[in-house]
Amino acid sequence: MVLGVPGLSHTDERRYAAYVMNTALGGGMSSRLFQEVREKRGKAYSISSFLASFQHTGYLAVNAGLSADSVVEVIEVVRDELKKLARDGLETGELGRAKSQIKGTILLSLESSESRMSRIAKNEMHYGHNIEPQAVAEAISNVSHDDVIGIARELFSDRMGVALLGDVAGVKIDEAILSPA
Repeated sequence: MVLGVPGLSHTDERRYAAYVMNTALGGGMSSRLFQEVREKRGKAYSISSFLASFQHTGYLAVNAGLSADSVVEVIEVVRDELKKLARDGLETGELGRAKSQIKGTILLSLESSESRMSRIAKNEMHYGHNIEPQAVAEAISNVSHDDVIGIARELFSDRMGVALLGDVAGVKIDEAILSPA
């Protein structure tokens, strides 16, 4: 299953807040979705979220490997977590952990020549100049609680799209559960 909402272009300055929010939402085993859906409820084998950005637009998606009988419940849990983010943002510790995780990933990516060259090429194509990893880490450090709430409110204000793959012939999804309200 994949759930998605419209996102940001790769040049949108709010992308750093989106990175932090996405990391806390579904960026690893300590993320909200992994803990709530997989660990607490046992409703998915895997669950995560990711951002994709393009020149003029982007999207945020949540993907989950689950059984057909868990689809509706997992959609409801994801929707509720998105609502919580838009209403309350991240707890202080959660905000700090997400920032640290992103900055750690940046440092680890410097160990690979392929990652370094890919980052430089993308920077040249998207921005016309290289953005140093230290500048990205600083921008991540500067993301505030209010920044996260603001981007969550914007991204999660519309209905989610859903795609299912597999033996889901009997799954009935009421469109109301895809709405943020």
